[in-house]
Amino acid sequence: MRGIDDIKQVTDKDEFINILAIEYASNIEQIADEWCGTGECFDDAMQSASDVIYKAYELTGVVIDTEEYCLERFLKRSDGE
Repeated sequence: MRGIDDIKQVTDKDEFINILAIEYASNIEQIADEWCGTGECFDDAMQSASDVIYKAYELTGVVIDTEEYCLERFLKRSDGE
């Protein structure tokens, strides 16, 4: 997780969008792990994170390396794997 001061220093729009998408997905994963009591809740959380990562790609054209951020396994489950 990046600190707020690091995020404030980003000047590139695409990098900023990708950082926010990664942070969102990471936070959703933590919330899902701790608070989701049903498979449906967990699936909804994963789908939300996946949608944000994909939207960031649509906006920036930059593929986020989800493996680098330890999100790959979490997001694959949202794709039905």
